[in-house]
Amino acid sequence: MPTIDPKRLLELRNRKGLSRQALAAEAHVSERQLARIETEDVQVRSTTLERLARALDVDGAVILGAEPLPAADDEESPLEIDPRNLRALRKAKRLSRRQLAVKSRVSERQLARLESSRKAVRSTTFRRIAEALGTDSKELSGASPLQPAPAPPEDVHVGLRVSPQLRLAYDLVRLRYGPTRKQIVELAPLLFVLLAEGSLAWRKKRVGEVDELVHRLHELGKDSQLYFAKYVEDVCEAAVEVEKTSIRSADVLGDTVRGEDYLYQRFTEDDLYGVVPFADYLCNLAEDMGIEGIVDFYPNDSDAMVGYDTIWGAEPYEVCRDRLAELTGGSKYARWALLYGDVQLSNIPQDLLEPEAKDARVAWLESKLSDEVRSRQDDLDSELESIGRDLALTLEAVREEGIDPSAGQTGDPQ
Repeated sequence: MPTIDPKRLLELRNRKGLSRQALAAEAHVSERQLARIETEDVQVRSTTLERLARALDVDGAVILGAEPLPAADDEESPLEIDPRNLRALRKAKRLSRRQLAVKSRVSERQLARLESSRKAVRSTTFRRIAEALGTDSKELSGASPLQPAPAPPEDVHVGLRVSPQLRLAYDLVRLRYGPTRKQIVELAPLLFVLLAEGSLAWRKKRVGEVDELVHRLHELGKDSQLYFAKYVEDVCEAAVEVEKTSIRSADVLGDTVRGEDYLYQRFTEDDLYGVVPFADYLCNLAEDMGIEGIVDFYPNDSDAMVGYDTIWGAEPYEVCRDRLAELTGGSKYARWALLYGDVQLSNIPQDLLEPEAKDARVAWLESKLSDEVRSRQDDLDSELESIGRDLALTLEAVREEGIDPSAGQTGDPQ
């Protein structure tokens, strides 16, 4: 395992102007582990090195001290982004804010801020966004007008490269209900329109309920002793109109609501960040139907999630979780073989799909798992276990100090 140069890592972090907490969050390592790496020579897993290198925007060899530090050029020189051009470029690329966040390695929250008002960012951030959008600095900064997007061809052949997780989802659907992948794709426009219109109707009903409450506030505001009700009524009335306009324009994702300057003047970014009406509708629909194990949104500790970095308007999801567990017999290696594309569900011999053939099926799936996937996932499992142990030790230390972690208050030691 590689050994990171602690002084080099600390210097790179300071160059980026990142706190230890910020770097830990961006690199997906624990703050405690990062503190240890920055103070002593310790060996780390290759995955940890890769995450730190991505977060610091350097090669791993630079962190190890095997290559010199990059020249300190204009890395910290701030550059301004034009919010209107950023929104227009993103929509021209048909990217959700979440998709752009993944492609550019810039947080969705920061992108929301940049689309709401003109702000300066580090040159690294500016470059990442420009590259993800396939544009130049002049268009992104507003120094030059946007070039009109080319008209799409009238006849487009639909061809998609899908992740192994999505391909597995198609096969699980076929196994449960019967349609082929082609038939599912042919049904997709119909199913999408039904869900999209259902979400708009869902929002419209709730806006109607708010409208009734605004009317009640109007009645209360007539009393001079309750003048504050008039102020609340004005705010609610304007917000309701923004929501109605969004619904009328079939804005399923609610982009126009989050980008509305009126709301940004009155609510914090935390209030607006992450609000996606379509995702809320789908999650509520699945919950109302009581189909846990058949459809799960954002399941904890699940590597079977579909669309973690490419989903449109929905939380990452998992389908037929119970059926997949049954097929893989609780073996993580059999599960990984299917999840990461070493074997497809449709390739399993028919006789191995019989219930009584579970042991033989699991052994067959495990034999298909590549050494690369096995090694990578074992390393990740070990790292997660290490983080879990660190967290448990931290919680134990907190309790020994007489602090209740759930209440966030100090009490008498037991």
